[in-house]
Amino acid sequence: MDKAVKIRKRRSANRAARHEKRKAAQKFLYLPEVQRTKPGTAAIGYICRALTAWIGVWGLLLFLSDAFLFEVDAKFLALASIVPVALLAVALYNGIGTLIMLAGSAASAALYIVLIGKPVEHAVASVLAVYNTIGDRLYALGYRAPIAAEINFSALPVGTEFSDLIRTGLVFLAILLAAIVTLACVRRVHLLPIIITGGSICVLVFTYNLVNRSWGFTLMLTALCGLLVMHAYESFFREAPQPKAKRKRKAKKPSNVAAIAPEAEPEAEGAKTEESKPAEKPRSRWLSGAAKSSAFGGYASLAAMLVAFLVLLIPTMSVRKKWDEIESINSKMEIARQILSSVIVGDVPDFSDLGYLGKMDLLTSRTTTASDRVFTGAKVLEVRTNYNTPVYMRSFVSSKFENDRWLVPSNDEIKEFYSRFGYGFVGERIAKNFFDTINPRLSGISNYTSYSTRYDFGFVTTPVDIKLLSSSGNLLFMPSRYDPDIALLEFAGIEGDAYGEEYSDYSDGIVTTSWFNFNKSYRALSYVQSYRHEKVFANLIALDDYYNLCRDYIERTMADDLYYGEKVKSEILELGLETLAEDNIYERWYAMDEADRGEFYERFILADKYGKYVRDNYTYVPESEAPDIFKLALTALKASHPDLKIDPSKIQQIKIDDGKIYVQTTELNNFTAVSSLGAVSKLSVYDKVMAVIDYLKDNYTYTLTPKDPSSEDLSSVKAFLLDTKEGYCVQFATAAALMLRTLGVPTRYCEGYIAPDFSYEKAYSAEGRYVCTVRDYNAHAWIEVYADDIGWLTFETTPEYYAGMYEHYSLSVDPRTGGYETPEYTEPEDIDIDEEETTKVIDTAKIFAFVIIGLLAAGAIGVGVYFVRKFVLFVRESRYRREMYIETVLRSSPEGLERRYAALAIIDYINAALAAAGLRPRTGELPSEYRERCRRVLLGEEAANEARIKLPGAAGELAEKIIAMFAEWKRQARLRKAAKSKAKRRGGSLGIADEYTASKGKPSVPGADIEKFDFARLFDSIQREEFGPGMSNEDLKECARFLLALSNKVYSELNPIFKLWYRHIKHTV
Repeated sequence: MDKAVKIRKRRSANRAARHEKRKAAQKFLYLPEVQRTKPGTAAIGYICRALTAWIGVWGLLLFLSDAFLFEVDAKFLALASIVPVALLAVALYNGIGTLIMLAGSAASAALYIVLIGKPVEHAVASVLAVYNTIGDRLYALGYRAPIAAEINFSALPVGTEFSDLIRTGLVFLAILLAAIVTLACVRRVHLLPIIITGGSICVLVFTYNLVNRSWGFTLMLTALCGLLVMHAYESFFREAPQPKAKRKRKAKKPSNVAAIAPEAEPEAEGAKTEESKPAEKPRSRWLSGAAKSSAFGGYASLAAMLVAFLVLLIPTMSVRKKWDEIESINSKMEIARQILSSVIVGDVPDFSDLGYLGKMDLLTSRTTTASDRVFTGAKVLEVRTNYNTPVYMRSFVSSKFENDRWLVPSNDEIKEFYSRFGYGFVGERIAKNFFDTINPRLSGISNYTSYSTRYDFGFVTTPVDIKLLSSSGNLLFMPSRYDPDIALLEFAGIEGDAYGEEYSDYSDGIVTTSWFNFNKSYRALSYVQSYRHEKVFANLIALDDYYNLCRDYIERTMADDLYYGEKVKSEILELGLETLAEDNIYERWYAMDEADRGEFYERFILADKYGKYVRDNYTYVPESEAPDIFKLALTALKASHPDLKIDPSKIQQIKIDDGKIYVQTTELNNFTAVSSLGAVSKLSVYDKVMAVIDYLKDNYTYTLTPKDPSSEDLSSVKAFLLDTKEGYCVQFATAAALMLRTLGVPTRYCEGYIAPDFSYEKAYSAEGRYVCTVRDYNAHAWIEVYADDIGWLTFETTPEYYAGMYEHYSLSVDPRTGGYETPEYTEPEDIDIDEEETTKVIDTAKIFAFVIIGLLAAGAIGVGVYFVRKFVLFVRESRYRREMYIETVLRSSPEGLERRYAALAIIDYINAALAAAGLRPRTGELPSEYRERCRRVLLGEEAANEARIKLPGAAGELAEKIIAMFAEWKRQARLRKAAKSKAKRRGGSLGIADEYTASKGKPSVPGADIEKFDFARLFDSIQREEFGPGMSNEDLKECARFLLALSNKVYSELNPIFKLWYRHIKHTV
């Protein structure tokens, strides 16, 4: 019996010994890998991870709902996403959570079956409803979409509506997304399934530019930031799994192992040789256990999401309308749309329907070879005016035509131009000077909310506001004739509000800006040209005659200094310009002083100089093209003026000299310039222009899909004029320009956009009340013709827009008499327009600003995270060194240099802790005096910072009593607080393990309280270590215990700010 009892005791002792041996060594809580977290802390962190998953799922649902117009409330989507995420998160937490999830799922399924009655049919119909809604959305926007699936409502419960099916389908989608996202991030982050799922949804939505609102996308980005931070946190801090080593059979221990006392095991283990010690396990960089990792990863994710949401909040709240298409991306996305649409419908991509991808805002040469033009309706410009008339927005001008292309002005040509006229000069200056010379009020307006109609002289003066909606190039679109004195103003600005962005006149007629200018919204005062008055060309000729008449008499007066005022008036009356007779050019010049006269006359000189430059550079025709084009031009003149003696068949020979045409006819033996031919010279420049334009309109066909020429050897111009006789604006404008050039008329080719149809907006009561959204199919080409003295005049050459520029108004009075009235304009009726069309476009400058702010904020956050991470690593390393020294001293008996380094470190920590308590050696203070002062202060017998200077007399004594009373009250308060919290405190304030602090209210280390220590022995040991032979291991352990007790005491007496400073920054306590 006794033997059996002994065996049971021995076995019990062996089990106890093995249990003690298997227990993890109690380390310091300062060490990150063994920090103790309360169960509640881990649970909150786990909830943060689930919150990240929910925000991601909710954002995806909201993103899809806004894109495909499911018309479901955001609160419903939040509820539909939070339930499955919560159930899955609970199931992944532990076994009990799994049971809860199963029970909740079963209850939900049972409830669905009971309420619906036909769950299978209802579920299938819900999925089909979502599918059909997506297809309808794509089809409504003009994209290829799959055929809608038929839903049999008769097989569904009575009263089932389509909206109910949509909500049910979205619930199923929420469950699917919740399963993917939650399983991929709650326990540990796996980015691949999340990126595949979210990326697929974003590709679909962004390819078709379906985004209406930004909140869903914002939540998606917020959750993504949280996931990325959580993944980075785990990859850095979570302990990598160690490979499992093969277990070796352990040798049997002797039977007397049970007799070894547990407290003797550390000495026995310390006596082991280095060879017998097991290999030290690498120090983990993070907590052991998945729950702790999940906890702290959740906190990091929550912080990252808060920062990301704050960064995205401003742009999200600012963007209230449909996202605009960015043309530089949208034009390329057309290919992706074709491929994706074809995949959806199971067809082959049709790349012939990619729309017009030409770039009207790039400084490149322009081809005239005909090809099919197909447009997508992409928005390009928004143009606002005060008057409803077509506006030509010019971006490209060319003077030289070679090899079927209109070329960009060369650097030499640009240098020559500005060397003649000075940098900043533009051709619009000639027209501005001409009408200002005629009458300064002729082309002006009273204010920017008004307009001035001068159809009798071929123009309407109105402010034109231009907003580029999808421009990615560096060319600005300018009205074809504008006021060069005002140049560009801010959008909807007044005179003086100069356009704030950088721009320059690249060459005559081309205005460039910076590639990085995203604020392409501006205003110009334009003289919009229109020739719908039946006598407009006669009036222009009369004005030019009046102009040259006054100039002639000005030059006479300059020569003989005589006054010709009365004679000038009489000749003006003969021209039929009664309104200009009194205040004429001559009278205004004659009333000026000499300086003003000279400046005024410079206008005439400039017009002559620029006119010569134009005739030299804008009449060139390639030699290979000239003969055939010239004959057609004469045919056009003959068709328009049959009474003229023009017979192309009488031309015997044509000679080209420097791009100019000289002809020899049966009647003229010598070569003569075309402009000198009797029949041609009788016609005005306007007669020639309209003859050519009318001839092209009557004999050629406008089409966006011209047929191929019969021969590939034909040039683009000959193919159009002589072969196919069909084309679009590029061919018509090119042919007209070259035909007029052969007739000696300076002509230049222009490209840009036409704003043809304006609608009235009641919201704009004054300026900018007529608006036109210019789309890609409004890309256009036309010509500008130079009329001597008057300047460049815009002419339409395409039959499609002929009526808008030339069709005469029915007028009953002569505009030159002053009785001209503006043709009536009937405001368009209110039309219900699709919301997609009326959606305002996001200001590109704001988006760019938000992007820049976001990038700067992200960069600042990144820099902050980097330095915070460096600081955290430094903190951990400092804490680890401190606790390593304490652990080394208390657990073992170091020898040699190891003991020396540990002792000096312990002494430094003691001195630092004393300094934190305000106990620093004073000047001239002996070691014994310093030791005694430390004892009194630490035991509460004296204040740490006792006043050195005392007030004399009764006042000093009273002050001393008050200070002493306050110190005693403070000491008693600290003692009461310590007594109350001592029983509750599990570990020391330093976070030291239970082994070395009063974890259960009873100190397990002798002398743990500060009162128990022998200060004389401690300070003598420190003196011996610093200046003598050194202290013993027992004294060193006593110093380590004193350091722990001192740190606890000092920490408990510090205010919160100093606690943070000395514990987490200085690592003193």
